[in-house]
Amino acid sequence: MPYQWHGRSLTQAGTYKDTLQNQVGCDSIVTLVLTVAPAVSSSETKSLCQGQLPYQWHGRSLTQAGTYKDTPKPGGLYSVIATVVAGGLR
Repeated sequence: MPYQWHGRSLTQAGTYKDTLQNQVGCDSIVTLVLTVAPAVSSSETKSLCQGQLPYQWHGRSLTQAGTYKDTPKPGGLYSVIATVVAGGLR
């Protein structure tokens, strides 16, 4: 959050509408139903013995025995692409 939509900065879940006009003056009403999912908060632990090495884990090659912990990074940049085609928004 926030989510940028048609020049607006949306910070809460809800239904948002906007009116668009094409080159010949026809109006279209677009609706966005914004749902906010809770933030992901988790971690994963992996214990490895010497006989299991090397071990590929989350894009890394682990070469030493031991216990490893991986925690996802919070937040991120996400985008949604919508295409207007003949007959409406898809």
